[in-house]
This record gives sequence, structure tokens and C-alpha cells, in this order.
Amino acid sequence: MFGTPRINGFNALKPAAGARIRYAKPYYADRLRATTVIAGNSRPEAGLDPQSACWPAAREPVFNAAVPGARLALQIAYAEHAMATGEVTQVLLGLDFMDFLVEPRASPKAPAAHQFSHVNLRVGTSGMDNPGYARRRAAEWFQALASLATLSDAVQTVLRQGEDHVTTRRADGFNPGRDYVAIVRREGQAVLFRQKNRELVTRLRRRDDAIFQDGVQWSSVFDTLERFLDRARAQNVDVTLFINPYHVDYFTAIRETDRWPQLDAWKMTLSRIARRQRVPLWDFNVINA
Repeated sequence: MFGTPRINGFNALKPAAGARIRYAKPYYADRLRATTVIAGNSRPEAGLDPQSACWPAAREPVFNAAVPGARLALQIAYAEHAMATGEVTQVLLGLDFMDFLVEPRASPKAPAAHQFSHVNLRVGTSGMDNPGYARRRAAEWFQALASLATLSDAVQTVLRQGEDHVTTRRADGFNPGRDYVAIVRREGQAVLFRQKNRELVTRLRRRDDAIFQDGVQWSSVFDTLERFLDRARAQNVDVTLFINPYHVDYFTAIRETDRWPQLDAWKMTLSRIARRQRVPLWDFNVINA
């Protein structure tokens, strides 16, 4: 929050940041003032490294604004918060099938002016300025300075610097996944697959959600995406869309829950949006050798 310099062995690792990432990332974004922004859910947060040698110098600095467990509207709001610095020229937005499942009987239009009052973002889903932003940020600063929880986190930060696999977030927003290394070494990969597959199948078996709203080949989530692309174009920001890669277990779950027609319809709709908006759409979501 305060941008205290990170010192190896003292506070370079941030074990409390993982549990408070939605509060931390806007401050990270403000300080980095990126040229390129990575957006999406936990997949790009842990999968696309801003420090990779693959980034052209003209695209740096790169900030990872992806947010675990967030729906698309909130993922976009974090990207637009980073874009508010006025220095962003490129956004890479990861798209995930599960983030597009909606209540069929709801309106297919995105909310016109919904704001995220629970996080300190400059913008809401409408792309409009958040009128409560300054007040929210001031309250967070005061709470951090006066909170015993903050003191406890600070002490734990210092004490846990020597741990090999403590969770953390870098200042560029990247999740290096150190905590997963510890789980794999202790219990193996299988336990992670079992947990994730159970959660996935449970969600896919719900029949009260779908890709489209009733009576139209459209939804409020597609509408949210298209409105964001309109705003990005108006700001001269190039957006590249990409469909996250899935493990074959994911495809098996989709097939066994009879969701494959919806997966195809989702991809076709994304393709139409990309053509209409003249933005690239990369599909890494395929089965191959």
C-alpha cells in the first residue's frame, strides 16, 4: 500500500498479499505505471510473467493486473484502473469459459453504472470514474496505519522471509506460485488435480446457468467485454484477447457434463466480437499431443 522498498531477507516476500490481493494490486499498478497490462483471472496471474525475456522493450514495463476468483467485469475494472495512468498502450486479456456462465433469465445488457465500492478502483464496469475512489483510498490508509492486523502481518512478513515456499506477490502483480511448490513436494500434483476437478464438475453440473440469456444469443458478460473493447479503442489502447489453455481433465469435465455445445457457442461468439472489433483472438484452448 505504501510502496516501502523491498529488502531481501527483510520484507521482499509479501505473505499477506495473497489474501488481500484485490486491495494490493491497485497500489502496485499506480506505482509501476505500465505500458502493457495483463488482465484476467488466476490463470494469467500465475502464467504470464512481466519479467519474461519475451517482452519487447517497447512493451515494458509490464503489469499483471489479473485477479483470482473475479468475474470478467471486475477483471476488466482492474485493467482499466491500470489504464487510468494514461501510459498503457497494450492490454492482454485472458478469457475463461467459466467466467461467462450467467443466469439465463437476467438481462443480456451489462449494468450501465455499477461501481465496485468494496475495492479501491478508479473506475467501475461502465468505465466511468468511481466517485468514491478518493474516500475509499483515504479510509484504507487510515485503517492500515491504525490496525493491529496490519502490525501482525508486518511481523509475520519479517519472520517468514526465510521460508522456501511462502506465498507472495511481486511488485509487478505476478504470482510466482511459490506456495504450490510446497504442496506438490509434500503431497504431489494429484491432490491439486482432485480438488480442482471436484470444484469444476460441481460448478458445471449446475443447470441454472448458461452461456446465453433466454431468447438471445448474447449475455451481459459478452456485453461487458464489447463495451470494454469500445472504450479501449477510444483510448488508443490495443487489446489482444486470448482463451486460456485448459488441461485435458477440464475438457473431460465439460464433455461429461454436456457443456461442449456451450463451449463451441462461446468460442463462436468471441470470434464474432473479435472480428467486429478488429482485435486479435488467440485460442490456446485445444486438445493436442
